[in-house]
Amino acid sequence: MKYIRHDRLGFILWHSIGGQPRHSDVAGFFLTAHGGQLLSAGFVMDVGGALQCFGDSGSLNLASRDDDTDALKMQLASI
Repeated sequence: MKYIRHDRLGFILWHSIGGQPRHSDVAGFFLTAHGGQLLSAGFVMDVGGALQCFGDSGSLNLASRDDDTDALKMQLASI
């Protein structure tokens, strides 16, 4: 899965098929609709039952941050 981390909306996750949609496609939609800014972008995978954020977005030239995995877990725990 891919993700972007928005300063107001938090993490936005989606499945990508054949690389589509790109990070920049999803980011453009949410930034146009909600403003704000992106904090990070990358990929999410399940590693032994635990989510792990990693990598970067070439289309946004934005990388995952060291605190993304913990922040995503906290966001998911609050829903």
